[in-house]
Order: sequence, then structure tokens, then C-alpha cells
Amino acid sequence: MGAVLRADSLWKVYYTHETVVEAVRGIQLTIDTGEMIAVMGPSGCGKTTLLNVLSGIDDPSAGDVYVHEKSLYKGTENQRTDMRAEHFGFIYQNFNLLPVLTAVENVELPLLLNGVQPKEARSRSIEALDSVGLSDRLSHRPTELSGGQQQRVAIARAIVHRPAIVLCDEPTGNLDSATSKEIIALLKRMNQEHSMTFLIVTHDQSIADQCGRTISMVDGQIITQQHGIGSEEE
Repeated sequence: MGAVLRADSLWKVYYTHETVVEAVRGIQLTIDTGEMIAVMGPSGCGKTTLLNVLSGIDDPSAGDVYVHEKSLYKGTENQRTDMRAEHFGFIYQNFNLLPVLTAVENVELPLLLNGVQPKEARSRSIEALDSVGLSDRLSHRPTELSGGQQQRVAIARAIVHRPAIVLCDEPTGNLDSATSKEIIALLKRMNQEHSMTFLIVTHDQSIADQCGRTISMVDGQIITQQHGIGSEEE
């Protein structure tokens, strides 16, 4: 189905006083539509920085990112913001739900900000929450939900606008092992049934084992890529 996201010679360098930190070093990466990919590596290896540069949160020091072969960094700041809003979904370790809003209000908020009419936004948000098993929690606020339920709301919010790719930064980091398995099973079901594309930063090998490809990073570089179990490529 073709590449949804492509990184071309991507670098991110931080300069602090006399120290130079090459957080991302010459990354070449192509992600095809419908892939579910894990990114693994030791703390400080550049995994989260890579996500931030791939999504336009942080500017690269060199290189470019292409979404459906359209440059993310060659346009204006407003164009980049629009591309992020249209093509990217985000799932974080800390859920990032607004505590004063109900589940359905949290999910519909990005649609409303993107100009979707309120009636359609509400309908699509209810549908998204139903798809993650929370049709009976629409009016609950985050404090009235378990950690797993809050993450399900966050997943619904990430997919409600039907993004090209969902970027996940330690999506089960604040969950117990049983709930973590449920969340990853949900992401895998969405991937298999709806060809949703996921890029998941994780320290958990069991999560990587659920993915079709595992990227290993060290010192800002991709050192190996493993497609399925036992098929490794340099």
C-alpha cells in the first residue's frame, strides 16, 4: 500500500555549552501503511527524540520527513501543524487527558479544533470509544476511570480523526502487566482489522514480539531491524 512515513538522512543535534549531543544520527527509515513497528533501545538512545522529529514536534538539524511523500519540513509552520493534525495520532505514557472533560469530550476535542461540526464530532467520538470498548463510559471523567480505561480513551482520541500513523511513546508504561497486555492486544486488533499503522517506543520485549518489525537503536542510530521472529536485517 506504499510508504506512509519516510525519514531521509534525519539528524537531531543538541548543543549545550561545550557539549554536543547527537540524539538522532542519519536515520533512514520507511514505514509502510498497515505496519506495526516497535522501537527499542536503552534509555537515552534517542527513541523519543526520533518520534518527536518524525512528527514535527522538534525540528531536525538535517534531513527531512515525508508523509505520503510530502515533505513535513519544507513548508511553513502552519502547514506543518496542519499536516500533524491531519496525519498523526499520539498515544503517551501519561494519557494526557483533560481532567475537566468527559471521555467523549476528550475524544471529540481534536475534531472540533480541526473544524469538524459538533454533531459529526460527537458521532465519530462515540464510535471511536465504542471501538475501544468504552461505550458505557462516555460521560465519565478521567478520575472516574481506571488507568487502562484512561489509556483506551487516549487511544480513541488518537484514532478518531483516522490518521495515517499513530505514534506511541511507552503507551503501557503506567499500567500493570495485565492491563498492558489488554492495551497492546487492542492496538494489534486495530492494526490487523483496520490496517492502522503504529510506531511504538517501548522497553518491553513482549510488546515488541507483538509487532511485525522491531527497530533497535543505540546512540541515536538504528543498528538492527528485525522482521518477525528470527529474521534479522542489518
